[in-house]
Amino acid sequence: MTLASAEATRIQLCGPTVIDRNGRRLDGRLPGRQGRMLFAYLVLNRHRPVGRDELVEALWPRHSPSSAQVGLNALVSKLRKVVGPDVIEGRSNLTLQLEDDAVVDVEVAVRAVHRAETHVVLENWKGAWGPSLVALFIAEREFLPGEDAPWVIEERAEVWQVRLRALDAYAAAALGVHFRGNAGLRDAHLHNTDETRRVVVEWIRHYRPRTVILPFPVGRHPDHRIASELARDACYLAGLARYDANGRPHRPFKILYALAYREDPVKPSFVVDVSATFKAKMKAIHCFRSQFDGAKQAGEIFPTGQHLYERVETQAAHYGSLIRTRYGEPFFTQETVEVEDVVELRVQSM
Repeated sequence: MTLASAEATRIQLCGPTVIDRNGRRLDGRLPGRQGRMLFAYLVLNRHRPVGRDELVEALWPRHSPSSAQVGLNALVSKLRKVVGPDVIEGRSNLTLQLEDDAVVDVEVAVRAVHRAETHVVLENWKGAWGPSLVALFIAEREFLPGEDAPWVIEERAEVWQVRLRALDAYAAAALGVHFRGNAGLRDAHLHNTDETRRVVVEWIRHYRPRTVILPFPVGRHPDHRIASELARDACYLAGLARYDANGRPHRPFKILYALAYREDPVKPSFVVDVSATFKAKMKAIHCFRSQFDGAKQAGEIFPTGQHLYERVETQAAHYGSLIRTRYGEPFFTQETVEVEDVVELRVQSM
C-alpha cells in the first residue's frame, strides 16, 4: 500500500465535501452547490477530458437554461480561483489534474475493498480486516448528500455496492469463511418454483457441499419457510443426472436445520459448543448492523424488550447451558443421530 505524503491533496466526496490541498482547506470557498457538483464530477472523471456539453448535462440534468454555457464558464472560472489555474486544464474539454499521490475517498474505498477481497480469497483473514474497514468507513457516508442528479444517484449506488462488498469481506474475515455469496433471489418475494430450484441446484453443483444448513421449515417469515423447502428440494434435484441445470450432479450428504431464536417447542437434536468462537460470531453480526442496530424483533424473533445483540447472547447462553458450556448453537435433523460409543457421551446427567 502506498502512503500519501503529508501535503498530498485529499478529497472527500462521501459525506461533507472536503478539499485539503497543501494543508489548506478549500471546500468552504467552492462557488455554491453547483460549484461542488462541478468539482465532484471532474474528480470522478479526472482520468479523461470532459466536454462542456457533458458538464452542462451533469449540472442541469432536467432543464438546462439557455444561458447554461455562460453559467458554466462562470463556474469554471470561480473554481479555478479556488483550486488553482493549473488544476483544471483545457477550454472546450476540461481535465482535472491532481498529483499522483492525491487521495480521493471513493477511489480509496474501491481499492481497499478489492484488497480485502483478495485477502479473503487467499484466506489471509487478518490482512482483510484493515482494508475492509477502510472501505466500510468511507462507503457508509452518503455520496454528495442532498443531490439527486442521475449521475449522483448512479455513483451513490456504486458506493453502496462497495459498502456491501466491504461488509461481506469483513464478515468473511471475522468468521474465516472462504466464500460468501448471494443467489440473487428477491427478498420477501421468494417462491419454490422450477426457476428458483434450478438457481439453487446450480449453486449446489458448483460448490458441492457435504452438509447444508437450512432455516427450520416452520416459521412466521415466509422467506424462511420457503427457503427451507426450496433448498431441500434443490439438494435432492442436484443429484439427478437428468435434471436440466448446469454442473455435474451432486447431492449433499446431510441437511441440518438451524433452531436458534425460535419459540417452537422443538428440542434440538444436538447443540454445538460455540464458546470459543462466539466473539467472532458477534463480530460478524455487527458487520450487518443496519439489520440489528436498535432492533428488538426480526424474522422469527418476537420482541422481549431486549435489543437483538443482547438476544443473540441470551439465546446462545441458554443453549450453552443445556450442554454445560458458556454458549451453544442448536440444530435439528430429521434423522436419528448416531453415537459411536455411549461411554464417550458428554453432558453430565447427575
